[in-house]
Amino acid sequence: MRKNSARRGTSTGKPSVKHGYAVLLPLAAVFAAPVNAMDYSAVTQLRTQGQYTNNIQLTPQKESASGIDVIPSLSLRGNSETNQVSLDGTASFKRFDRSSFDSNDQTLKASFNHQFERSSVGLSAAMIRDSTLTSELLDSGRVTNASRHTQYQVSPSWSWFLGERDSLSLTGAYVENKYDSDAYTGYKLGRGSLQWTHILNERAKLFAALSHSNIRYDETETLFQTYTYKSRDTGLQVGGSYIFSEQLSGNVMFGRTNYKNTYDKKVPEQTCLINVSIWSLFVPSLRAYAPLCTLEGGESQLSTLDAGLTWASERNQLSLQVTQQSQPSSNGNALKSTQASAHWEFKVWERGTVFSDLIAGRNRALGGGSDSRIVQQSDRTFGYGSLGYRHALTEQWSVEGWYQYGYQRYDQHDFKSSANSQAVYLGLSYKPREWHWSR
Repeated sequence: MRKNSARRGTSTGKPSVKHGYAVLLPLAAVFAAPVNAMDYSAVTQLRTQGQYTNNIQLTPQKESASGIDVIPSLSLRGNSETNQVSLDGTASFKRFDRSSFDSNDQTLKASFNHQFERSSVGLSAAMIRDSTLTSELLDSGRVTNASRHTQYQVSPSWSWFLGERDSLSLTGAYVENKYDSDAYTGYKLGRGSLQWTHILNERAKLFAALSHSNIRYDETETLFQTYTYKSRDTGLQVGGSYIFSEQLSGNVMFGRTNYKNTYDKKVPEQTCLINVSIWSLFVPSLRAYAPLCTLEGGESQLSTLDAGLTWASERNQLSLQVTQQSQPSSNGNALKSTQASAHWEFKVWERGTVFSDLIAGRNRALGGGSDSRIVQQSDRTFGYGSLGYRHALTEQWSVEGWYQYGYQRYDQHDFKSSANSQAVYLGLSYKPREWHWSR
């Protein structure tokens, strides 16, 4: 029932000129960096992987699919005593036995950092052009077909060293998220934060951060209502990091965020309810849209958490992370997102490595009311786990295979359902030796 794309114009599948400049400007800053006494490096890689999954959309009505993905990538680096620049590009060409899941994806990321005597400035930018097959895994969980998803990011930063033990960091971000499908809602996000860091000793640091963000979602149309959803939050977090040993380190940040959401409705509430009542006489199921007539904003508080633990030895690498925060969603509203993730690698022998990834999460809508269809599509529990093996054939060639299990459950009314999926992947990678040169 959403008609967001109608106001974005007809999509051609290509980034618009306007948004292309938004990414090219930070890139120009990257390559305008001084080139004297710079050391450069370049790394290329080509990966090909085949897959089979018995439920590609992760829905109760399972639909299997098999396909192949060709992934070329290039990474460029430049370093001097005062400057660091980077440019990373990746393309992905996915082809399935059902053409509706085919997708050509691109990711372009760039960063620049300059070190002054007592401060540093940085700028990063990214353009991510993928499909809902990947963008919705941790967001809405709704995969229709391979609908186009595009994201633009620009993030400036500045750090000032107050002394040997104290520093201040000011960071900002602008993110624009767009979809070429009426089933999803895009948004624009602005965010800023100020963080103070104090070094207690060689092992311990303390942090305190103040953050603020504003999100405005694209206009949404339903049968009886047209509205724009906006949210903003302000939070304070404190925490620290500690190096327990040469192998083990950890960090934690926790705090509180004040959250407020508002709805700008274009159809008066009374007119909307009258229309719903009249049409419901002929189509009773339309009563489900009545809550959209009475959407009201509200305020709430959210406890935030960001904790991590890293352990590394000669043959083992393990990282754990737990987060709880607010995040925007393609359902057209903000979410309370709670997630736990883990990554493990074990070097069985010189050329063989076992690896595993695990992520479990729970999303809950922030605002909207328990009867809203928006909330019904947002409240879900999900998890993905994988286990695989990577083997180096030569210095340049390697093969890997892994198994992945996925699960999700929607918790509200009409959308109450659960589903699981199983997938098998087999990949081949070619990575030439790294090139180095100086100027």
